[in-house]
Amino acid sequence: MKYRKLGKTGLDVSVLSLGASSLGSVFRETNEEESIRTVHTAVDLGINLIDVSPYYGLTKAETVLGDRDLRDGFACI
Repeated sequence: MKYRKLGKTGLDVSVLSLGASSLGSVFRETNEEESIRTVHTAVDLGINLIDVSPYYGLTKAETVLGDRDLRDGFACI
């Protein structure tokens, strides 16, 4: 995986990110366990940048990540 600096933050983030709208069941209900496996697979492949918006399920996506202690080691934007 390739990484780049995120602005002036000093953080090295992957050039690919994971969009977390599905964690918030934005378009349809999703299986939470399957969603978590997807996040783990992305992290295993080197992705450390996750697009999380408070509008993804009215903070459900952020809550799913936070409940599973999945926020350590990567950047959520």
